[in-house]
Amino acid sequence: SLVIGETQIVGQLKDAFRFSQSKNFCAEHMSRVMHYAFKCAAQVRTATSLGTGSVSVASTAVAKAKELIGDTNGVKALVIGAGAMSELAIKHLIAAGFSVTLTSRDIKKAQILADSFLSESTKSQKVRVEVEPYSNLEDLLESIPVMITATSAPYPIITQENAPVSSISRYWFDIAVPRDIDENISMFDLEIYAVDDLQEIVNSNMTQRSAQAKEAYTIV
Repeated sequence: SLVIGETQIVGQLKDAFRFSQSKNFCAEHMSRVMHYAFKCAAQVRTATSLGTGSVSVASTAVAKAKELIGDTNGVKALVIGAGAMSELAIKHLIAAGFSVTLTSRDIKKAQILADSFLSESTKSQKVRVEVEPYSNLEDLLESIPVMITATSAPYPIITQENAPVSSISRYWFDIAVPRDIDENISMFDLEIYAVDDLQEIVNSNMTQRSAQAKEAYTIV
């Protein structure tokens, strides 16, 4: 991983170790080494804050949304686009407790992405991503408080002309490059965060992680 302190790596290593054990590929010494490695990783997480703080624009957008909303239980979040960034945003939104609605110009691709979250591992949690036709975009933007957009459009898809006013406080996160939201949009009770805003948070978190890494290496 290029990210210092990426906790998913420990999970991947544990999966690989279990697989190897099941095939009788691990002798006693290897097993001892792996157990010490997992114990060390746990100690690093306990003694440092290496695993905290968002380190991607998508995860930072969701973390900021959760900070602004507070209790996310039952709160809807809209994701526009059906690419890799949208998939990442949906994963973080679900983990943060949001109820996710997805829309895209490519409705088939959006449905395939939504269906991918109905895997065996998530069915027990009743995780379901709703898909809405792109023609309903204005209604969705008006009624849903949190929106993350990550399309590959070469021009802004949300402008002053098609951005609806609303009676609720809304938070829009534009993680697309180039921008999906026209930077000239200004409305009461609407806060817009672009990639540059979120990247500052990411960079700050990365700096903090670098400092924590020195302490982690001492533990290792």
